[in-house]
Amino acid sequence: MSILEQRQLPTEIWSHSISYLSYEDQISLLHVSRKFHDIAVRFIFASVKIYFVAGQTFSEMFQSYPYHFVDMEKIAETMMRHSWEILEHITVHPSFAAAVKTLSVIAYSDSPSVFERLSLGKALLAMPDLKALYWFGRQPELPCEVTDCLPLPLKSLNVQSMTPISPESASRFRSMQIERLQLETLFHTPPRMHSSDPDTSFWDDLLAYSDTFTFLDILWSPRLRRLSLLSRHIDGIPMHASASLLELELYATKDADEGELVGTDLIFRYMPMLESLSLVGYLASEVFLALPHDPRIMPNLRSFRLSAEADSLPEVLGLHAGHQCMSAEDFESLASIITPKMTAIQLVIPWDYDETVAVDGQALDPLMQRLQEAPHLSFVHLYSIGRLLPIDQDDLVNDLMHLDTVGCDRCLWDVHNGSLVQWKHWRVQYAIEEDFRCQDDFWLFKDL
Repeated sequence: MSILEQRQLPTEIWSHSISYLSYEDQISLLHVSRKFHDIAVRFIFASVKIYFVAGQTFSEMFQSYPYHFVDMEKIAETMMRHSWEILEHITVHPSFAAAVKTLSVIAYSDSPSVFERLSLGKALLAMPDLKALYWFGRQPELPCEVTDCLPLPLKSLNVQSMTPISPESASRFRSMQIERLQLETLFHTPPRMHSSDPDTSFWDDLLAYSDTFTFLDILWSPRLRRLSLLSRHIDGIPMHASASLLELELYATKDADEGELVGTDLIFRYMPMLESLSLVGYLASEVFLALPHDPRIMPNLRSFRLSAEADSLPEVLGLHAGHQCMSAEDFESLASIITPKMTAIQLVIPWDYDETVAVDGQALDPLMQRLQEAPHLSFVHLYSIGRLLPIDQDDLVNDLMHLDTVGCDRCLWDVHNGSLVQWKHWRVQYAIEEDFRCQDDFWLFKDL
């Protein structure tokens, strides 16, 4: 095919082809031609991140990172400068603004960030096609200057802020058509890059925050279909919202009342459309009493997820409970049931929790051999409970040739032409679905 014939292909065909390229290859197209540049921009900047960072509050983003080895002020300045450039570009160029579908704001600043908030509000007015907004951090809060400028067609709202949404800001959502809502679950707190790192979550602040939060205005949306919130708020879901929910995620905090979910089987009776139910966090064994015993109550349920942080929880349906170190025989058993059609796998286990049972690389051989037989496997994530992993990211990439993304503990790498490109610490910490190449990959990683 000649160059002339290539140029005559419809833009839709080029766009479809470019959508299959990796992020790195899409970036290279920015410098090929004007046509390829305009197409690539739609993919590269479909999701953008804006940072409001400064001062001591900013250092909280690095609690599990050796930030004393880096220039914090320089990093903050770079983040803020790039954020302003993106907002300015959105405001000035309508075609660029139309490409942005997802906007994430990471707010860790000691200052009120007045200019930043006003700049963000101005940019939002230029983004009529924005579909999703994420707001992470401690301060500033999600302000009226921002909520007043949100486009009415906004479909998804995720607010993970340690500062409550003001009633004035929340009232704005009553007139919007939000379909997906996630509020103050706050499992995004500074991650432990390795299992031996100290716990740095902000549970005290979270509990004080969640007791004062009012979300009924946001739940008023008649199109709400997907909801994530703390388990303590389940009884506050309006009946009209329950009747139309397709997905529900409930997060239990450390001080959750053991009977917090008991009796919610009555609430589940008013969720006949529910297709997916997830229970995440510090769950007591009493949680099973809350689940409907009659399959006719939720006839459309297709997905159930239980991710418990409890020190001890009875095994369910004979599955491995995750508290005992897996032996070589366990790995052989696991390998025997893995299907070659698998596309993603995550193992979160105590690799060497019991000092009397050492797990070395050889014990993984049956599992690795089985994974090599999965030609579509693109995502592998291993997390160690106890000690360092017996295998690293380089070994995984060398043994598994089809990987697109690989993870060890709380670190992630993209695989591009056989080379590893590590994600920035803050990208891992505030990862969203759009950061991953597949929705299933994000689903596995998000609540770890």
